[in-house]
Amino acid sequence: DSFPALLFPTHVLIVISIALALVLSAKEDDDDQGESSFSHLFTYAQRLEITQMILVSCLIGLSLCVLWLFIISTFAIGIIWVSLIIFVGFNLISAIAAFVIDQTIVASLLIVLAFIIIVYFYFVRRHIEFSSLLFRLVIRIILEYPVTIFFAIISALLQIVWLSVWGHLAVNAFSRGSAVSRFELFLLFLSLFWTTQVLQSIVHVTVSGTISRWYFMHQTGMPLNPTYNSWKKAVSYSFGSICLGCTLVATVRVTRTIAHSLNSNNRVLKFFMKWFVQVAEKATWKFNIYAFTQIAIYGKSYFNASLDAWQLIKTRGGIDVLINHDIISLVLLLMCVVSGLFTAFCGGVWASQHQQMDVRTVAGMCFTAGFAINGVILEIFESGVASLFVCYSEDSDILAQTDSILFSKFRESNI
Repeated sequence: DSFPALLFPTHVLIVISIALALVLSAKEDDDDQGESSFSHLFTYAQRLEITQMILVSCLIGLSLCVLWLFIISTFAIGIIWVSLIIFVGFNLISAIAAFVIDQTIVASLLIVLAFIIIVYFYFVRRHIEFSSLLFRLVIRIILEYPVTIFFAIISALLQIVWLSVWGHLAVNAFSRGSAVSRFELFLLFLSLFWTTQVLQSIVHVTVSGTISRWYFMHQTGMPLNPTYNSWKKAVSYSFGSICLGCTLVATVRVTRTIAHSLNSNNRVLKFFMKWFVQVAEKATWKFNIYAFTQIAIYGKSYFNASLDAWQLIKTRGGIDVLINHDIISLVLLLMCVVSGLFTAFCGGVWASQHQQMDVRTVAGMCFTAGFAINGVILEIFESGVASLFVCYSEDSDILAQTDSILFSKFRESNI
């Protein structure tokens, strides 16, 4: 996997170079002509202000992560139930909104979907306590090795720098209006999602490596600096595998973005297209989580890790594993969305105070910033849960000595 390891930093350098060139050229245009050639939507000064607002949104998102960490550690079961209720309520509210605008078919589909979700939650309710125990054990390990949070924050800070650079590039692209091609937008969002996924996956591999060492070695003696060694492995030996796996997820997410932006008159077709792409994105990301966990623990190539992850899901109570993972992912997703909406609100309020400022564009960029930052930090919990599943499948007796209650839940779930 050496080629992706070279391609990714090359792409980052290219994006940074283009962004710097646009800054310099736009400033020269403003000085020479009094108006930028990219000023259809924003002036040069406005683009700088928006970039600063994106940076502020990242910092707000980082602050919200601290709040989420406290809530998870204190109210694990409660936050899971609240997330499930909000998820059902969102579908019902969307259905009511669809009825109001005379989209009867879409509204009916949303009601059916909400009913299916309620039935699903009824049958998986026994997994909620299991998921809360997983949360608590992950928090226990993280508190023993808080350096994992430090590396997550470092990744988040790199994310802030990247989003500031990418945000300036995006503002310049959107300022061109219809002059920007779909292919340019595809590359722009592919760059965003690829870099976001790589930073997020580095955190995942670092946390997975730390937790796997704790699982197998905490009773016999932990090595020195387990988190640092896991991080060093993630950014060196396993970096190519991480970049390769993230390419797949990033491509699916770009496809999802395109599906959401389609202006189709057939709303039912658009609804099913969006649903299909979301399912594909979810499946790809979940599969990658276990592949990256294999990479973190055993140092495998992405191809071999993918095969072993698939075999693990098939042979070790895959349905129960995915149900518990799905519950935890739902909670983390809700936190990311709430953070994104809050930063979007702040950005929208700020943009509304300026004349000739596109509020929706600014709010959308701020939402992306807040969501992405939370995704990087909260990756700690999803990584920890995936690592526990993989480690348990290798040696379940260790967990019986470490956490007998959680061990019994694993046994009940036939994992």
